Amino acid sequence: GRAPQRGATVQRERVSVNLAEEANMERTDELVSMGMPFAQGVIFDPALVRVLDDQGNEVPAQVTITSFWPDDSIRWALVEFLANLGAREQCDYAVEYGSAVSRRLVPDPVLIDDTADALIVTTGPLRATVSKTRGTILDQAVVDGERIGGLPRGIVVVGETGTVYTTANATPQVRIEKQGPLTATIRLEMPYVSDAGDQYLRAIVRLTFVAGSPTIFMAA
Repeated sequence: GRAPQRGATVQRERVSVNLAEEANMERTDELVSMGMPFAQGVIFDPALVRVLDDQGNEVPAQVTITSFWPDDSIRWALVEFLANLGAREQCDYAVEYGSAVSRRLVPDPVLIDDTADALIVTTGPLRATVSKTRGTILDQAVVDGERIGGLPRGIVVVGETGTVYTTANATPQVRIEKQGPLTATIRLEMPYVSDAGDQYLRAIVRLTFVAGSPTIFMAA
């Protein structure tokens, strides 16, 4: 925040968050993202916000300020945390905040090494390489020391005339869209390009990584 030294003007407040699993799938360490509003003048330091499970135990969480009030207190924050739910289960988590609250550090946080040619992301079990020079999306993925592959051709599409275009033939615009200890997102934008160099449409891809997880979440 811009004035975190001001802490909070409340000692401890708690907001219940009801989670419902509706896809009939068991969820383990599922990443939950939600916007959280705060009244003006209540809280200035995002470190004074944490998330509790239905047993009152703190869970790994990340809090990112998205807007401020005129007095530099937090107006909106993106709260992200890991949740566990059984299939079709509902349970109540809680966001707790105030001067008497302190969020624990995320163990084994997501790390990003920004090199000249690539972004190298480490989550603990996963080490992923995202190229800055070719639109392969994911150059390499290694889990627990074992290489499990990548996307050497990037994303491939076929045009109306049968011409094959691939993002791997393009130089992507790569940037870190979100970076924190629990989760990070990398955004790539590039055209689809044929082997002859002709362009066809554009692709925007987001790769999301989570601390302690071997999974890469891709949205395109």
